[in-house]
Amino acid sequence: MTSEQLTQRLSFLATLSETRFFRVVRGGMGMAGTLILPASILLLLAHFPVPGWTEFWSGVLGAEWQTPLDKAAQAVYRFFAIAAAFGAAHAYAKEAGEDDAMTSGVLGMTAFLVFLPWQTGDLLSPKVGFDMLPMRYLGFEGLFGAILIGYFAGWCYTFLAHRTYPFKLPDMMPDGVKGTFRALVPGTVVLLVAALGSVLVDRFDAAGWSAIVYALVQEPLMHLVDTPVGGVIIFGLAPLLFWCGMHGPGIIGAFTDPMMTANALANQQILDLGSELFGNLVAHIVTQQMGMYATMGGCGLGFGFLVAVAVGARSQQMRSILSLGGIPALFNINEPIIFGAPIVCNPYFLVPFTLAPVAVFLLTYAAIACGFMPPFSAIQVPWCMPPLISGFLLAGVRGAAVQLVGIALAGAIYLPFVIAQDRVYRAEEAAIAEEDARRKNK
Repeated sequence: MTSEQLTQRLSFLATLSETRFFRVVRGGMGMAGTLILPASILLLLAHFPVPGWTEFWSGVLGAEWQTPLDKAAQAVYRFFAIAAAFGAAHAYAKEAGEDDAMTSGVLGMTAFLVFLPWQTGDLLSPKVGFDMLPMRYLGFEGLFGAILIGYFAGWCYTFLAHRTYPFKLPDMMPDGVKGTFRALVPGTVVLLVAALGSVLVDRFDAAGWSAIVYALVQEPLMHLVDTPVGGVIIFGLAPLLFWCGMHGPGIIGAFTDPMMTANALANQQILDLGSELFGNLVAHIVTQQMGMYATMGGCGLGFGFLVAVAVGARSQQMRSILSLGGIPALFNINEPIIFGAPIVCNPYFLVPFTLAPVAVFLLTYAAIACGFMPPFSAIQVPWCMPPLISGFLLAGVRGAAVQLVGIALAGAIYLPFVIAQDRVYRAEEAAIAEEDARRKNK
């Protein structure tokens, strides 16, 4: 099968990932996830993976010094579904060209809250009643349900906002007042549908919309991703698409990022409840942080390619990749390698480009499954964080050690293919040098 035929067969994934639904999901998750990195920094400060860190700062700041940092981070993780509902509705409005995307986002967030099964409790006295929101579905367990409601709210708002005005608004009316009237009809419809929909859902299942979506959709998908087979598909298909000329991580991420994010947030909840991730059978292994291992140096594990070039390449063309792509790869940018070697559509590198990330994923999975390193929590590091540093921040010294072994493993996988390609380049360079010498001797 030629590279063109392979590209045609896989192009349906690229087409599907660019449909409005998945663009909205990406946009909504991106907006909701903007605070994950700041929250991760606070968690790192509170629980830095260095022996004696907690004890030192307890002596300086007091025994409760971690509490406000943990509280600020939990405010992000425990209410992530609310942000996702807002983000999905906001992203839909922007995709549809709606000027007032903020109102759409607020409606999506409110509709999600309406769909939750509010509970009535008593505070201090049986005569005093108050309403409570179920915290369980404000975090990761309500994520998919929130995205779907946000998508509906965004669609409904933009559909009606473009078509309905109760009356003509004067041109001199301030924009803020215009926005209020513009949202009157779509806002009323969204809230009405949410109110009626919540009644119907509650009669079907008292646990509510989010519980139904979690049980039927989200939980099975989270467990499907959280397997060796799921990880192999994710980290093998992304470089395969890239080799075919498509942006594999962006395409695959449109389908898998919500599940992997939910897995990480579920692990964080285990920590928040006072349990450990080490040896915890309910902890998830395949989370977004797995990419900091399976994509070191960029998609296809560019660091492994560079190690193989440094060890086995002698041609000028291959050696030049070290200076051209070495520094960018340090920050997980591999376009100079992919297009400079080249790797894209190069038959020599199809196998190692897809196999190396899969092998390192399985290595990391095994390291977590056997208890050598803990499953990842919600702590994230920037995607451009250099390897070894990122591994240390995510899982301490053992996390960095697994990355180091992974780079060596990827280099060993790339080496025979690099040597084969290098042999071709050396023959070409020798032929060019011989031709230049022949011309000079004439």
